[in-house]
Amino acid sequence: EIAISESQERMAVVVNKEDEEKFISLVAKENLEAVRVAKVTDTERLRMFWRKEKIVDLKREFLDTNGARQITEIEVQLPKDYSFNVSDVDVKEEWINNLRKLNVASQKGLVERFDATIGAGTVLMPFGGKYQSTPAEGMVAKIPVLNGESKDATLMTYGFNPEMGMWSPYHMAYYSVIEAITRLSAMGGNYKKARLTLQEYFERLGKDKNKWGKPFSALLGAYQAQMDLGIPAIGGKDSMSGTFGDLDVPPSLVAFAVGVIKAKDV
Repeated sequence: EIAISESQERMAVVVNKEDEEKFISLVAKENLEAVRVAKVTDTERLRMFWRKEKIVDLKREFLDTNGARQITEIEVQLPKDYSFNVSDVDVKEEWINNLRKLNVASQKGLVERFDATIGAGTVLMPFGGKYQSTPAEGMVAKIPVLNGESKDATLMTYGFNPEMGMWSPYHMAYYSVIEAITRLSAMGGNYKKARLTLQEYFERLGKDKNKWGKPFSALLGAYQAQMDLGIPAIGGKDSMSGTFGDLDVPPSLVAFAVGVIKAKDV
């Protein structure tokens, strides 16, 4: 498929030739599609053909180099001291100030722009409760099947605190993973069987070693959380272009946790 097309949306698996048909049949039982797109040879070359014409012919040893090696300096800044002394704080004033922040504004208007009922697989609506105004901890939807009714559902939750990211990218990423997993557990999911995908967004880095330290420390934090919980990330996406003029996005690593559950148990 034109060299796997958008490879981040596909999964490539290498199997023995004798197991090809069995593998494809097993994939079909999971309501997925699998096709053979290549075969392993002993020519030590990568060859691609389109309409019976050879369009790529590269040496394997060239591919093994992974292109030019790039090196940069990184310097991680320690988080600034943060005072948790609230003895002299006016709670009412701080509460009102917090409500003024964009980060705590209601997302209901945005959510209503998306139809959560498409496919009739929704288990939890985005907002529930007596007045249909209480936000759910995460998404729950039945796994679609061609025939019959599915009793299994998928869970998806997220975790991210932008203010913590501006204080410490390491702690922000660590607690993004913790928050996503905590929400999934609160919804009845088994955190031990959950998997993660990490969405990263940072300012344009250039050659500034201090800026490079932000994604470096964030990835360390996310990695430490995964090691502590014994839960791996199986996907993700990153962008280092969050700069416009003098404006930079805060260091961002949004963790999404995904798991399965019986629909009746939600």
